Amino acid sequence: PLNVHFLRDAGAFQVGLGVALLLALVRADALLVALAAVGTASLFHLASHVIDIDRGGEPVRDLVSLSILAGVLLLAAAVRWREGAR
Repeated sequence: PLNVHFLRDAGAFQVGLGVALLLALVRADALLVALAAVGTASLFHLASHVIDIDRGGEPVRDLVSLSILAGVLLLAAAVRWREGAR
């Protein structure tokens, strides 16, 4: 059966893969690429859960944990980017 939330989640991780490919073209830093890609996918995954907040699950737990995960990963990617710019 059609599961719209699953399609959104799958799309979120496709965006992350795209970020990995594009960032790898400009930076040869595997850790930076991984942090940015997974952080971006996590951010889009969070957006998927916000959009589907009325479809079940544990909204408070899901939104808090996904926010923390995306924030930590993207902050780590930003720090790594700055270190590489030096």
